[in-house]
Amino acid sequence: MTSNTHVFDAAEVLCTEGFQAYFKELANYFASNKRDNLTYGEFLNRTARATLPLACNQEALFYTVAYAWPHYLTMRKLIEDLIEVTADNGSIKLQVIDYGCGQGVASIAFIEFLIEKGLTENCEIDLVLIDPSFVSLQIAQYLCARLAKAYGINMTIQTQPCELKDARLPKANIYNDTIHLMSNVLDVDTVQESLDDLVSQIAKIPGSHLLFATSPSYSGTQAGFNMLKQLTPYASVWQEDDIKLWHEQYIITQDRWMQCSAKRDLMMLSWEASDAGLEVAC
Repeated sequence: MTSNTHVFDAAEVLCTEGFQAYFKELANYFASNKRDNLTYGEFLNRTARATLPLACNQEALFYTVAYAWPHYLTMRKLIEDLIEVTADNGSIKLQVIDYGCGQGVASIAFIEFLIEKGLTENCEIDLVLIDPSFVSLQIAQYLCARLAKAYGINMTIQTQPCELKDARLPKANIYNDTIHLMSNVLDVDTVQESLDDLVSQIAKIPGSHLLFATSPSYSGTQAGFNMLKQLTPYASVWQEDDIKLWHEQYIITQDRWMQCSAKRDLMMLSWEASDAGLEVAC
């Protein structure tokens, strides 16, 4: 796990006060330690405008401060608006797959949803984290494990340090339900090129499925959404575009907090494995 003490300190806040407090803790640390951190220009150059895998803790910190809060809010809104989770015989048992998980923001949004709904007692989650950045995977695994432990969730975590085109999804599912999280990935060209193989693998996972996808309102997002819908004609679709989310954000280039709006596209797919199998057979 990363040796940066500020991540450990912020993780304590995550477990007691939630992701918003975690984000603010890191943003305040960033603002108070500018000489130790990257500038906006340095980050863009080193990561090709945030398209390359994050390679160090400085890049991971910058990404969290610059982008993580609206990413969290968007996924949390989608989950809260559409999902109905109830405890079957007093227990929740789920497989969760986070595609291009980064530092685990989408998974944390889902876990915190369960926490706030009071569904963590007798809760079991098999979490699969996939991302090409080893640094991001370490942070995601650490934060999700800490949050699960703090609220008594029985969680196992598998990590795959790879691009989505090289991901190998679980062929078996010890639970009946699978949650798929695709946060800010479907607008990426290389992800779109991987969708055919990914969906073929997803269709072989047994049980009931919910897929939550969010991305900025880019033209590439609609291309990715449409491609995913075309590859899953058996799925029921809910979609809403150009959602404007207002939030308080630390603006790195101006060194101040301000109210900002983010335009996002949201989509949920739902299906049963038997439906997918019938579709593939045709």
